[in-house]
Amino acid sequence: MMNYPEIRADMEKRGYAVDDAQYEEVVAYARRKAAVSGKDESYMPYLLPDIIKEWVVRKAINAVTMAAMSADKFQQEVM
Repeated sequence: MMNYPEIRADMEKRGYAVDDAQYEEVVAYARRKAAVSGKDESYMPYLLPDIIKEWVVRKAINAVTMAAMSADKFQQEVM
């Protein structure tokens, strides 16, 4: 199985960087998504860039949400 280093490098140039462990999870997720859709490995070059974007954006949204929740909790404790 391929791990698509050229796709990863291109996405990193576009600002969508993930570490090695996250990238392995992203590729595994993309493979599962392709399989569920009835697609084979040849679909991965089309699917993987979108999955990487989705992954990075979701992680950023989760981080912002957790920070806001922590700030709210802190503010409630102070009052």
